[in-house]
Parts: sequence; C-alpha cells; structure tokens
Amino acid sequence: MKKFNIFATDIIQGPLYERLKKDGHKLTVWDRREDGPLTSEKMIENANDSEVIISMLSNTIDAYILAQLPKLKLITQYAVGFNNIDIKYAHSKEIIICNTPNVLTEATAELAMALMLAVARNLEAARKNVLNKEWETWEPSGFIGNSLFKKKHGIIGAGRIGTQLAKMCKGAFDQEIYYTGPNRKDEIESSCNAKYLSLEELAQECDIISIHCPYNEETHKLIDKKIFALFKNNVILINTARGEIIDEEELFSFFEKHKEAKAGLDVVCNEPLKADSPLRKLDNVFILPHIGSANDEARLNMAQLIYDNISAFSKDEELKTRV
Repeated sequence: MKKFNIFATDIIQGPLYERLKKDGHKLTVWDRREDGPLTSEKMIENANDSEVIISMLSNTIDAYILAQLPKLKLITQYAVGFNNIDIKYAHSKEIIICNTPNVLTEATAELAMALMLAVARNLEAARKNVLNKEWETWEPSGFIGNSLFKKKHGIIGAGRIGTQLAKMCKGAFDQEIYYTGPNRKDEIESSCNAKYLSLEELAQECDIISIHCPYNEETHKLIDKKIFALFKNNVILINTARGEIIDEEELFSFFEKHKEAKAGLDVVCNEPLKADSPLRKLDNVFILPHIGSANDEARLNMAQLIYDNISAFSKDEELKTRV
C-alpha cells in the first residue's frame, strides 16, 4: 500500500481522518473556523507536497491552482457535484477526480420534501410568530397555506434524487407526477405513473416544480425569463440541485411580483448568500444554507466513499466513483 500526503480542505465529522492516519498517510486538515477562509494561495501552500486532496464543493480548484501542485494525483470531492473543479485541465494533467454519488439520494429527497412542506404551510412565518412572542390566540385567518394533496408535481431531472422525491410525493400526497429531461426514464414512469413533458409544458402544467438535474453548460440558467413566464402565479418552486440552474435575477423578479408563489431553495448562486442579496427581502422565498446531504447516514457514507477511493488508489485498484 502506498502512503500519501493528503490535504483536506475542511473538517469532516466521523472517523475518516483517523482511519487515513492509521493507514499511514500524512494528513493536513484546514480548519476554516480557526484558520479562516481557504484562499487559492493558502491551498497551494498547504497542498504543495500533496498527492491527494480531499475537497469540498465550496473550494474552487481551477487551472491556476492545479498548475502549481506538481505532485497532485487524486482529488476526492466530498460531494456529488464537481463543477468547482476544472475537470478538463485536471484530466490533461492526469489527475484523477472522484466524487460521492448514490449515497445522497434519500437525504436530498428528504430535504426537498421538507422545503416543499415548509413553504406550502408557511412554517417560517408561523415559527417567527412564536419566537417574536406575537402568538396571542388561535387565528382563523392566520398562516393559511397550500394543500399538497393531488397536486401536479413537475420533476426537472428524473435521476435518483428526482425519482426518489417523486415516489415520496406520490405515496404521501397522491400527487400527479410529471417530469422532463433529455431522455425518458422507465423507473419514474413505472413507479409513479409519471408523464413525460417538455420543459415548457411542465412549467405551464404543474403546481409544484422541483429541480434535480445536474449543473452544466446545458442547464446553466435553464429556468430563465421565458420559463418563469409560463409558471402558474401560485407555483411552488423547489431547488436542491445548483443555484446556477435558475436565473437568479428572474427568480427575484417573479417572486417579488407573484406573492402567492413560493420558493424553497437549498442552493443559490454565489454561496453563501450575499448580505445584500435582494432575495433576503422576499417573505415567499425560503432559503437554507446548502444542507441537502446533511444527515448522519449520508455524511458517513460520503466519507466512506472517500476512504474507499483513497484506499483503492493506494493499492492501484479500480476506484469506485471516478469522474
């Protein structure tokens, strides 16, 4: 087994780091809370002698950084997505990239449903009413939300997460499931009796629209002004994929104009959300700090995949989740 110098760009809870050190690897961990933000210069300085980097989605690893890490052979990303890494340049330098797919499905689908429930039932406003000591009596006209039963639910991206959410919504709320994407999907059709529509048809037809497609050149600002113009005035929009899939200026414009519409977002452009973001002004937009995978089982399974890939790499074996 080969021994590596490993640089981890943040703290990961659980036994991963101790297991790697027990295997004889030399591990350097950047602690954001103590060390501050990890700049490009700090990453280059700390990973200069590293063969392996354990990275987070929040770390930009571009060609400039990669060009200055001559010993780097493997990047193991603690996430499904990897659009923060210059994949093309990494491959040109024969740097292997791995991610952690397939273990976040249930966790992210859970959060998408939680967002749907939270915005439909006005939970944030009701919670603030209690915290602000404004709860005086039962209000027959207070915090009126939307029923989720038998609504038309459009899934954008019927992969593992989108299909899992569709199954949950079909079972819990008897929703009519529609979906769109580049190809038809047998599983969502057979398990949910889902109907395939174009994006434009889905935008017009559905009461609830949830986004689960990958982020790439084709899906950049997929939900743009043209698509927003097709939405129902009281649509519920859920996004647990990537913020850049939605044109954020058009998102603000639509939800500022249509107060009956609601959005539940676990992702935004330019995370973390800027202090002066106009989205903060909207009571009908509910935003979480990108916690889709944040349950105990998912995070342990993500760490296990990282360990398995590093272990396989040290033994010249096939990696489990090579990009």
